[in-house]
Amino acid sequence: RHPEMVDMCICIASAASLSTQALAFDIVGRDAILSDPKWAGGDFYAAGVGPELGLAQARMIGHITYLSPEMMDKKFGREKDESTAPDRKFDTFFQVERYLHHQGQKFVKRFDANSYLHITEAMDAFDLADAYGSIDKAFAGVRARFLVIALSADWLFPPEQSLEVATALLRAGKRVSYCLLHAPHGHDAFLVDIKHLAEVVRTFLGTGIAPLAQSTAPADHTIIRRMVGDSARTLDLGCGDGSLLALIGAGRAVGNLGIDIELTNIIASLARGLDVFQGDIDEGLSMIPDASYDFVILSQTLQEMRKPQLVLREIMRVAQAGIISFPNFASWTNRLRLGVTGRMPKNSSLPYEWYETPNIHLTTLKDFLDLCRAEGIEVEEVVCIPGCPLERLMIMLGLTNLGADRVLVKIARAPKPK
Repeated sequence: RHPEMVDMCICIASAASLSTQALAFDIVGRDAILSDPKWAGGDFYAAGVGPELGLAQARMIGHITYLSPEMMDKKFGREKDESTAPDRKFDTFFQVERYLHHQGQKFVKRFDANSYLHITEAMDAFDLADAYGSIDKAFAGVRARFLVIALSADWLFPPEQSLEVATALLRAGKRVSYCLLHAPHGHDAFLVDIKHLAEVVRTFLGTGIAPLAQSTAPADHTIIRRMVGDSARTLDLGCGDGSLLALIGAGRAVGNLGIDIELTNIIASLARGLDVFQGDIDEGLSMIPDASYDFVILSQTLQEMRKPQLVLREIMRVAQAGIISFPNFASWTNRLRLGVTGRMPKNSSLPYEWYETPNIHLTTLKDFLDLCRAEGIEVEEVVCIPGCPLERLMIMLGLTNLGADRVLVKIARAPKPK
């Protein structure tokens, strides 16, 4: 409502509105208070005692939602404490019951029942989509740069709702980053312990103050920078530490975005002042609207994809063109090692042992071009990068599939037939 007042916004474990399940827990909690005879229609102050039983029950119900099933099982399980007899009939010896009763009684001493009713009702009524027509419209006027953080085991505000907020911001054309933190404690994790939370927040807030030093760009990064040009909106899939995207966007105020699955890469990219989403590319790019970028880059990542065909289709959906680079498995050095030693190749382009490699769909230049033809994708440019002088000579002689150590292919949507 006051976009001019906010430059940066960090949204942790929240949502555009409460889920139906969260609404249900609030409703039951309020009913517990309203059903307590001592609530007296809310005018219980003169009596000196309020609806303590109802408020304690409401707190117990609410407290369950703050913890994850895994954490409750780890903390309590079905452990019993039989050192004391139950106070009431149907009380049990289970530790979790003792814990919930303790939380309820402690809450009564420091909280007002009417406040609880009003706060939970306000939470239930809050709905950005209802207030503005849609979540996208709600964010139309914001100017802030956003960081949306989801907690993995939070079932009060599950990660899908945080991702919904981040996606709406992206569709509205806003600067937004998103990450999912491992938080086994559930919604209360941000009060207890979340590994990397402080680091992520600190890095985001410090963006632009102490940027990472720019290293010398590798050859393929320089070529990609030339292909992209000076004013293109670029999406970098498997962006790593953000070095390529930083090179592409250096000195330009255009809307670029990186996507990577590793949190360490998300943090490194944030430190470079980049907008970045944590996500699994193999799951698709549903958060990205159609034709929203000029270029999509998939640099040295295609061979790591479980579903490379799906990824290519998604690239053609969200951008006018794509730049794909990958190690060429048909290079003469790879053929020689396989043919002479009978062992999997290992070199600068394929540095891993076979049993630890992330490369699960190695391909060749010819195979990739065949796939493009099958998918109706137009190949606009092919750049073969040699790994040694002999490979450079092979490429000059036209033996590209034999001489290319790495390959860059610029692709585009094939024009529709008239």
